[in-house]
Amino acid sequence: MKIFKPTSIIFLIVSAVLVVSGVIMCFVGYSIAKDRDISAFSDYVDDEGNSLNSIDFSGKTIKNISLEFEDCDVYIIGNYSKSGAETVNFAASEYEYSLTNNEFSVNDANIFSIFHITESGSNFSGIRHYFISPFLLNDSKAIRIFLSDDQKSISKFNIKVKNGNVHLENISLNSNYFLNVENGNISLSHIKTSGTCDIQVKNGNIILQSNDITGTKAYITENGNINCDVNTQYSFSCKCEKGIVSLDSQNIGAEYQGVYPAKMNVDTEKNDNNKDKNGSDNKEDSDTKDNLSNTVKLPCAFFAKVKNGNIEIRYTSS
Repeated sequence: MKIFKPTSIIFLIVSAVLVVSGVIMCFVGYSIAKDRDISAFSDYVDDEGNSLNSIDFSGKTIKNISLEFEDCDVYIIGNYSKSGAETVNFAASEYEYSLTNNEFSVNDANIFSIFHITESGSNFSGIRHYFISPFLLNDSKAIRIFLSDDQKSISKFNIKVKNGNVHLENISLNSNYFLNVENGNISLSHIKTSGTCDIQVKNGNIILQSNDITGTKAYITENGNINCDVNTQYSFSCKCEKGIVSLDSQNIGAEYQGVYPAKMNVDTEKNDNNKDKNGSDNKEDSDTKDNLSNTVKLPCAFFAKVKNGNIEIRYTSS
């Protein structure tokens, strides 16, 4: 049997005493702060008892937003007066964020996060957050990201959540979206982009409302439904392995391929430069075809596949 040297035993005892003393001091300090109505942490508690921490990145140029969480709801909302983020019911010791190389990233923290130093600084904000704060918070965690109109450089949203919902709303950027949820729902409302949107859900629903996205791929690999409300033209390719595709409440079957709404918007105005003085065309056939392709708004592409569930497509004017 290995016998520790007296010096080693002394160091172990001193270390244990210091750790216990630090824990006691944290609880005593928290108790005193509570009695004097002083916040012991850097968060703000709203009327519903939720703990909020703010992250300000207004004035920063952001090109990528990357989020990854185990248990968290995600909300990203555009048309705000000021850009920033807000964590809900996260202790400072439970998440880490960085703003490096024009990428804003937030994810769950681990024991090594306190040593992580970025352009935003160190993630360590006091040992009290590790001993007390996590036990005082509600179970429902969320992150809210607000985007102002001056954030025009965002080219990619990369979001991955194991348990939780993801909601994006009122964003008009030429961005690509990569959204992945294992257990929960993904909803997009009034998203406009010339990029693509790749949505994957294992168990949950995909809800799309009044979006204008050049290319969309939506997959439900296990159980759930896809509900798609459109106010612009889409070219659909949808398939349900065990379910039904419906078009404005009319059952189509297990598969549907086609353009909906069927009518295409054609600009009938003529360009006088394409005519000579006698009113005849002075362009070659190839130029005429090019002009025609520019006047027709081609439909957005939508590909969807569901293993166990239905796909419902509806037209709405708003």
